[in-house]
Amino acid sequence: MRRSKWRWRFIINSECAARLCASPVNCCRAKLPEYSKHQDNIPKGSEYFMNKDFPWFGASRLWLDGATSCLHKFMAVRKKITLTGKVGQAIFRVMADSDFIAYFDGVEIGRGQFSDDPDAPTYTEIILNDLTEGTHVLALSIYHKGYNCAVYAEGLPGTTFVLESDGRALAVSDGSCRVIATPGFRSGAMPLLTPQLGLTMEFDARQSVGDWTNTEFDDSTWQTPYAETETRTITLRPAAARPVLEKFVAGKRIKSGLIKSREEKDSFAKTMAADHIFYDHFLQADKLTRLKQVSCGWSLIYDLGEEKVGFVEFALNAPAGTIVDFAHGEHLDDGHVRMECFERNFADRYICCGQHDHFQLPFRRIGGRYLEFHIIPPEDCEELEFLLAGIAPWTLPVPEPGAFECGDEQLEKVRKAAVRTLEHCMHEHYEDCPWREQALYTYDSRNQMLYGYYIWGNYDFAAASLNLIGGGLREDGFLRLCHPTRLPRTIPIFSMIYPLQVYEHYLYSGNDQVWRQNRDTIHTMCRKIMAAQDKATTLYQALDPDFWNFYEWTPGLSHTVMNDGSIHSLYNLYLANMLEAIAGLEAWDGNAAEAEKYQAEAVRIRNKVEELFYVEDSDCYGSFLRDNKITADRHEHVQLMMLFAGAVPPERQPGVLRRLLAGDGSLIPVTLSPMPYLVQAMFKFDYGAEARNFIRRKLEQNYYPMLDGHSTTLWETAKGGDDFVYAGSLCHGWSSMPVYYCGAGLLGVMPLERGFKRFRVRIWSDNRDHASGEIPTPCGKISVSWQKNAQRKFDLTVVHPAGLEAVIEEFSDTPLGKVVISTR
Repeated sequence: MRRSKWRWRFIINSECAARLCASPVNCCRAKLPEYSKHQDNIPKGSEYFMNKDFPWFGASRLWLDGATSCLHKFMAVRKKITLTGKVGQAIFRVMADSDFIAYFDGVEIGRGQFSDDPDAPTYTEIILNDLTEGTHVLALSIYHKGYNCAVYAEGLPGTTFVLESDGRALAVSDGSCRVIATPGFRSGAMPLLTPQLGLTMEFDARQSVGDWTNTEFDDSTWQTPYAETETRTITLRPAAARPVLEKFVAGKRIKSGLIKSREEKDSFAKTMAADHIFYDHFLQADKLTRLKQVSCGWSLIYDLGEEKVGFVEFALNAPAGTIVDFAHGEHLDDGHVRMECFERNFADRYICCGQHDHFQLPFRRIGGRYLEFHIIPPEDCEELEFLLAGIAPWTLPVPEPGAFECGDEQLEKVRKAAVRTLEHCMHEHYEDCPWREQALYTYDSRNQMLYGYYIWGNYDFAAASLNLIGGGLREDGFLRLCHPTRLPRTIPIFSMIYPLQVYEHYLYSGNDQVWRQNRDTIHTMCRKIMAAQDKATTLYQALDPDFWNFYEWTPGLSHTVMNDGSIHSLYNLYLANMLEAIAGLEAWDGNAAEAEKYQAEAVRIRNKVEELFYVEDSDCYGSFLRDNKITADRHEHVQLMMLFAGAVPPERQPGVLRRLLAGDGSLIPVTLSPMPYLVQAMFKFDYGAEARNFIRRKLEQNYYPMLDGHSTTLWETAKGGDDFVYAGSLCHGWSSMPVYYCGAGLLGVMPLERGFKRFRVRIWSDNRDHASGEIPTPCGKISVSWQKNAQRKFDLTVVHPAGLEAVIEEFSDTPLGKVVISTR
């Protein structure tokens, strides 16, 4: 392998790694090896031993010491291996808390611990091919977060690993390994990046000991590890939930200037935000110059061209001790990256070693479009070279998205942005946003799964997240807010979304495994949630003061209070929705009595909400009851949930629809997160052409402003980056409704039976002349195309996989002409 000229190189050589590591799918193997097969091909020697304790062979958990809890610490591990002959293929199994990067003979072979629960740890398998005779080194860089947050629950620090070939251990983690607290990283308490993500990082390359991952490195001064025999049950991570590192993408320098003065604050982000910068000093060349009397450093801003997710990387030639503070963000609304935002700190620090510094920030991916660097050299330095800055993308492999075309340029652009948004919000699990949180929520991921079924049909990846969520049942019957986490707060209706997610996964995939694995969890949750019933109204409540009764980010529904005298219509409507999903799952299982019981209670709840919350003189449903009186709160969300359920009596439908569709401000508008219910309500039932046009109005009002020429993904809310006290996300998975609008709306495809065995096609023109596209199914893609003919009817062609049945229906505003159905 060609050695880099850089002294400090915490980055992957992807070409070399590709030669050592198989494809992402092949790296994960669930099949156990046959112990007797090919054993004669295994070289014999003192480094090899046979042990029936498969798959860990007596390996130990390694750490720096016996501590079971510590904050923000880093460890380097080396294990020398002597092979007395060639090994055709070996499997490297590794687990770490919290994260790892693995190297073989100085080349990165894999990274990224699955975001598992500490009570159910997982391991990663990496395939190594054609190992040569001689001495080799396995090296690992381990990070232990040790900070409970939305993306992590603290477990035992350290790593366990084994290198195995055909049932024979070639190396295990044990007391013969050498370890050290990774030189350069600052451990312990650090400013928070965000409360959801954990801590910021600082690396001082002056403390580097060189490339400790290669075979020639002398580790004789390193310590022996604390080694505790591994006794936990560790399972193989889901194969579908394995992101990959892609080739470095260089950013383009778009803005630069001189830093006039600086004062250290209590976080790198605050320090950067307080720097006094003259941006009229434009520096395009690699070489940066300054006058010592005028400036103490340089500020550089790079544009990645679009929203990206991955690991920040940069290189420079600068004197030892040069400080490089670097921030990331999604926009430049403030004239620079919004690095500090009310105790959120989107900045980290690197200190140069002075010998061709090239650094990639490990262990924490960032989401954003812009990188800002503040470079502060020693006082006697008047110039330096800043060579490159960009990102190494970290992406989940997905199939090509299903095609779609309709001749509407704006709609096609916003759909592409929705696809890109969903891609950026999938890594080891679904995440709400890649910039601020990276957390797995049920409400967010339900939208992401549903929308993704219309693009990729990535059922296995959805299953991995659903099983992770299902392991988070609390004693009170609710699920944890995020997964994994141990934070005490939860949102009750987010738990109610989970059975719906399981139902929709079964409906779209035709696979019952997620339901089988989590059935007991769902029934336990249901039983405990339904124990909190108000005697006077017979509706349900969630009264624990730790509950966050959130419904959406809109006035009156984002931070509600529930006490003995209050009943929430949405709480009960979501509960009814949950019960209906369980009824569907039980019906598929052939449990008719159970299904009928859950369905009957869902209907009763909706009828009771209809009875107690209808406001006669306003033609709508109220949001809250307090002391048996309907409050003045009126929300579109409530009306949509009633219409979605078909719970509005026929005699009241015209009035409710008139009030909803008026858009006169008398109802607080629905935001982006509940959009699936809007689409489903108007396509599940035929409430008329005006009701369907309401979807398009919402699409144009909320989404088209995002096509502003700067954003390449879809925002968390229509307010953009200024929402949530200037911390609004510009890439948020739950907002990708345009995908669903195109697939379930314009193309009109919805499954009627599990796995699309029967599916409905009911197209909707929405004042367009034509549209065509593809919808993935477990059996292959369904192709739909339609065209307005001379008689102002719509000729429809449907091509679907053999074994599926298409059911054709029509809306009055999209009358069908010639219909052609064929199979592949």
